[in-house]
Amino acid sequence: MLNINIFKPIIHFFAFLMPKSGADDSAAEVQDIPDPEVIYMNIAITREGKELTAKVSGRLDTLTSPEFEDRLAPELEGTEKLILDLGELSYLSSAGLRVMLGAAQIMAGREGMILRNVTPSVKEILDITGFAGACVIE
Repeated sequence: MLNINIFKPIIHFFAFLMPKSGADDSAAEVQDIPDPEVIYMNIAITREGKELTAKVSGRLDTLTSPEFEDRLAPELEGTEKLILDLGELSYLSSAGLRVMLGAAQIMAGREGMILRNVTPSVKEILDITGFAGACVIE
């Protein structure tokens, strides 16, 4: 698992360089910098027979997609139907899409993969990338 704490000094360094909003642009302040202590993604996996449901919440991005892949991949063995519940997913990057595409390819010879409770912002990403046409969205 990736230790996000190693990025804390780097984040704070770049935050220092960000311009301050307002009249005096020569000063700097921290603006909208995510706290590295915050959990950015949570995965809840449940199984009913050969059906696997993975509820993903938070951000599925470059930092979190390796953990998502590590948790999901071993569970796919013996799984006939994969349901990804994305109702609480707030952000999806190309790294997250890559993991989802890999899972879809594995599930292609089986009952398949279903994306459930897709939020409008995530749906827009799926539409733009063409991923929406390649999978079932409920």
